[in-house]
Amino acid sequence: MRQNMDYVLREMTIGDYDDIWRLWEQAEGLSLEESDTRKAIAIYLNRNRGLCFVACVGDEIVGTVLCGHDGRRGILRHLAVKKEFRRRGIARADQRIPFSPREGRDREMQHICLGYEC
Repeated sequence: MRQNMDYVLREMTIGDYDDIWRLWEQAEGLSLEESDTRKAIAIYLNRNRGLCFVACVGDEIVGTVLCGHDGRRGILRHLAVKKEFRRRGIARADQRIPFSPREGRDREMQHICLGYEC
């Protein structure tokens, strides 16, 4: 967990699902699909431990980043920040954490794919 004066970044859990779904529904340009059901997100979180985060102000989730990888490529999905919390560096921090070097990772990702442009 990383803390800023305005927000805290912590790993996303399936218990966050209802709040993140509401945030994603309100985010411009973010398409929700079958792969975004509670069951699918639970599988995704389990498969990509340590790569999906939420930004919180108090008890409110104000930002998300859903990331994964296939062993070679890192995939950045569902980067969203509530409008009233933008321009505070939340999205920038959300992008850095999942792909920064950390213990237990064989190597850094060679490619980071944004959306479906891999």
